[in-house]
Amino acid sequence: MKKLMIYSFTESGTCLNAELSNELTKKGYECESYAVSRFAKQKGLRELERDWKEKIGKHWGEYALFFIGAAGIAIRTVAPWIQDKFTDPPVVVMDE
Repeated sequence: MKKLMIYSFTESGTCLNAELSNELTKKGYECESYAVSRFAKQKGLRELERDWKEKIGKHWGEYALFFIGAAGIAIRTVAPWIQDKFTDPPVVVMDE
């Protein structure tokens, strides 16, 4: 899967988000990187919108998901759409 959505929620996580997105883009991945508005602007990333969780559901299976932050955020976000390991996209959680 060469399409990723990367999410971060803190300042240090957003710095990692920008670095990761930049490096993966160089390697041929298509990255959509999101962060809370006050940090997104600093790093030139997309701002998390109010319906960001619904967007994940709408595009479920089209993108691998990468969360930089607490595992609980990732688990609660993807839980409504999880089917099985054969059809679900990769979900990676990284502590900042």
